[in-house]
Amino acid sequence: MSLDPELESIRRRLLRDVDRVAEALDGLDDEQIAWKPLEQGSSLIVLVTHVVGSAQGTVLQLAGEVSLRDRDTEFLAPWTARSVQGEVAAAKARISAAFERLDPVTLGAKHAAPRISVGPLTVPAVSTLSAGATTARDFLLQTIAHTAEHAGHAELTRDLVRARGTS
Repeated sequence: MSLDPELESIRRRLLRDVDRVAEALDGLDDEQIAWKPLEQGSSLIVLVTHVVGSAQGTVLQLAGEVSLRDRDTEFLAPWTARSVQGEVAAAKARISAAFERLDPVTLGAKHAAPRISVGPLTVPAVSTLSAGATTARDFLLQTIAHTAEHAGHAELTRDLVRARGTS
């Protein structure tokens, strides 16, 4: 079955930005991907686990599935330089499969905000409601924006990691 053109465009852009975050880790070791530019900042491995968790959780819920996303765990950086590519590939496959179950006819219909965690948050978050999203389309576009922002964040952090290694 062919995906609706609008959904395909959204899926392709979202997955491209997920790839941008993951690619920022290419060639780096566990110490480098765990380095934080600021004490309260995010490492590359935190950025990739967070982006994947957010994108996957949102798309799965919009497709009517239960998401067991635990946002706080994303900030514990459970992946390694060795495991990250497999984890990202598996998440991208789940995201793509969920896109197949989205109904393009209902993209403009009001939708409850996707739940961002199974438990209370200890790591501060900006609510998805703050961006004014109310429809499935809004939440998908907001997810692209969130992922793209963190892709730039990851690329800058990667550049800082590399510069740090040469000084």
